[in-house]
Amino acid sequence: MDLVTTHYDDAIPACAEAELDRLYGARYASLAHWRMYGMRLPVSTYVASEDGAPVTLLLYRRSQGRVRVLNEGIALGAAEAQSFAAHMFASYPEVSAVSFHFIHARFERPGMAHMLMPCAEDAVVPLPATLALYQSELGASTRSTLKHRSNKLKRDFPSFALRVFEKDQIDERHVRAIIAFNRARMTSKHKNSQVDADEEARIVALARQCGFVTVATIDGQVCAGAINYRLGRNFTARILAHDARYDSYRLGFLCAYLTILECIAQDSGGVLYLGWGQHEYKDHLGAESRQLSHLVLYRSRPHMARHIGLALQIGLAGRLFLWRRALLTCASSSEGAAGTIARRVLNGVRRCKRALARSPAA
Repeated sequence: MDLVTTHYDDAIPACAEAELDRLYGARYASLAHWRMYGMRLPVSTYVASEDGAPVTLLLYRRSQGRVRVLNEGIALGAAEAQSFAAHMFASYPEVSAVSFHFIHARFERPGMAHMLMPCAEDAVVPLPATLALYQSELGASTRSTLKHRSNKLKRDFPSFALRVFEKDQIDERHVRAIIAFNRARMTSKHKNSQVDADEEARIVALARQCGFVTVATIDGQVCAGAINYRLGRNFTARILAHDARYDSYRLGFLCAYLTILECIAQDSGGVLYLGWGQHEYKDHLGAESRQLSHLVLYRSRPHMARHIGLALQIGLAGRLFLWRRALLTCASSSEGAAGTIARRVLNGVRRCKRALARSPAA
């Protein structure tokens, strides 16, 4: 089948919302997210189709000889990226660079002149066809821990229950209770929550649009929960939190596990995005780590010099990411002086970040 490509200057076609969710099912590649957080216009749209069905749909902006793709958190193959760049270069003679940010690049080196740098990691749980298949893929120690903690929780609190609410069925009070648990957890770690009043309102509103919320209760009171968004076949975890009074039951870990089971029960055949960053519990629950990258494709090598500022920015971000990842690996796996130094450096960076966040000028 031949690939047919087209674009809509400063316009988003009516089919875009459904197709973005179908193709990517990712929070940072959805119109629901962009509308909630404000989309600066104008925005243009690129569509590549095979046999009349879109196989790639990217939103982008043009500025100063560069096209910047807005879709983030998506998987992109080399052929898709190069086809898009070739279309941009052919359509806009003034454009000499095309940039993608926070994408899962399913290739090592595109054929075009390029710059590809890692910038983050996220965790993805593939959702198998059956609950039994998922459980069989977990480690023996994880299965044992989940069974033991679950039995103890139900024995001590026979009223424990978990329910699922979607979209307009969602009770705003449940969402706010889960966010409150998250804030309390951050405070206990001497960290500032990134969920302020405005963000809380956006989470509530977006949950009512595309939410998939699991709510755990004991004696009718919310004790834990997970706020997720469902886009197409996929789910994206936004906040997972629990009441600290139930720490000894590992209620947060249990709630994450039960949420995955509820997602599998939907028979979507998609994935659950658990978010950026390395956390041991994600590995135990069968999450696969994905490396996200910044990618810039150039019209030719001589054109790279025209965007030296972008190259320096991406290069620095990539080096900082690799440096931090190496420190985290060293801090968690080394017991000697190297591990001690790595932990001290990371703690110092965290203290600086907290001090900056508390600063009146921040």
